[in-house]
Amino acid sequence: MAGHLFVTRGDLLALTCDAILVPCGGGPTHSPGYLVRPWNRMNLPLRDGHLVDPPDGDRRVVLVRDGSDTEPAVWAGHTGEGRKPPWWYAEAARLYLRQSAEHHSRLTTRPIGDHRPLVAMPFVGAGAGGMSHRKGEVVKAIVHALLDELQSVDADIVLVLADDASYSAAQEARRRYMPDWPELDELQMRRADELASKARAGRLVLFLGAGVSMGAGLPSWRQMLLDLGSLAGLTEAEISELDTLDPRDAGAVLSGRIGEKRLRWAIEESVGSEHLSLMHQILASLPVAEAMTTNYDTMFERAWRDTGRKPSVLPQDGTATGEHWLLKLHGSLDDHKRPLVLSRSDYLRFEDSSQALAGLVHAMLLTRHLLFVGYSLSDDNFHRIVHQVQATLSESRAAGDDTTPFGTVLTSERPRLVHEVWHGDIQFLSTVGGASSTPVRRLAILLDYLAAATSARAEHLMDPTFDAVFTADERALRDKLDEVMAASRANGVRLGIREAVDEALSRFRGSPGP
Repeated sequence: MAGHLFVTRGDLLALTCDAILVPCGGGPTHSPGYLVRPWNRMNLPLRDGHLVDPPDGDRRVVLVRDGSDTEPAVWAGHTGEGRKPPWWYAEAARLYLRQSAEHHSRLTTRPIGDHRPLVAMPFVGAGAGGMSHRKGEVVKAIVHALLDELQSVDADIVLVLADDASYSAAQEARRRYMPDWPELDELQMRRADELASKARAGRLVLFLGAGVSMGAGLPSWRQMLLDLGSLAGLTEAEISELDTLDPRDAGAVLSGRIGEKRLRWAIEESVGSEHLSLMHQILASLPVAEAMTTNYDTMFERAWRDTGRKPSVLPQDGTATGEHWLLKLHGSLDDHKRPLVLSRSDYLRFEDSSQALAGLVHAMLLTRHLLFVGYSLSDDNFHRIVHQVQATLSESRAAGDDTTPFGTVLTSERPRLVHEVWHGDIQFLSTVGGASSTPVRRLAILLDYLAAATSARAEHLMDPTFDAVFTADERALRDKLDEVMAASRANGVRLGIREAVDEALSRFRGSPGP
């Protein structure tokens, strides 16, 4: 397979990619090129709600607007003309992939560090396209068509789903038509399966570094410091010296040269972005409720919200009021009550004043498995965090009570000798190796495999519009569950029992879009 099909849950318009497909249609009530929300809120050439130069039955896909350094190109697909057979919608997806891949093959910069274009599309046909009553048939046809086209098209495509049921159905269709993952080796898939088991058991905590946000155009931690050095007016010699300093000492130099207020503004300019990376969307799709990050940006919490979740951001929100929470260890761009942690004094002040947060971190270390993503193996933040974990667990490890690793690092670097430093505490899973792809792209594919392995295969079971992805026995099971739901509504059933039934069956209904 030349390219890869990614499946994510979130907002297509937020994704950093080379191109997106906007669905539009015509039919009995509208001429070709009619846009519905949210597509009609984009800055596209419109007249009375219609594209000025629309696709139609003869030109199913057209380029509406070319991309820029910060925005993807926009293609429009004729995907709504009343009720059509599933293959009709799948053909628009196939044509979009083929034409956008050829058009964008001349670009050099890629969101996931690979020569292949990264293009994205929504689940066309499922809403205003006219097939909301036969979603299962359409998603099967689209996934099959994209996988077939990827046999010869050298591009990657992201199918972005807006609700849990569609996401689960798309994952199920991909499992059916894509049994092999040629970019990954046996060890990578076995380790990912182990992580998936921990995620399904509620034992996986995400720990995100700057590398997760780099796919959205943000700089690495080191590059941010060097950029700030240029802003501070440092000479080339001073910038070279800055690069040799401990990052915390480099932060102190920059804070002294620029001043705290101007430094914060500069950091906001450096790491602010309107878009999310592919890794953000994949990680937000995982069944994980707890996450920590040293990043200042607000991307991951946005990615989580795009899946319909409502995460609490700590310490900014004070307390975790819902199931999901994100701990911002070094501050957040949108939290102006607290300083960003950058210099050595910032680190010491933060650790002295944040005992409650430290207690939360320690509790996670004792009861969960940490998944580090986006950290360089030479990152000082990473080393400091792992050292704290080791100190927390040293007593139990000295007693021989627990020798299993407390965390896993997914890295696009070659571990070399560094794995010996953390031997027994952390296991490393590197995506270096192989000539057909870059390590960063393979890391994205590895995360995509993890998401596929953790996706609930039943979140669309109670929705009859997805019947086509189920077996006859599964549909019979759904009918029995409907009977249980109806029986729980009988007058003689107490409220507590009714609520327990609702809670048990909720996992088969999924969550709507945000």
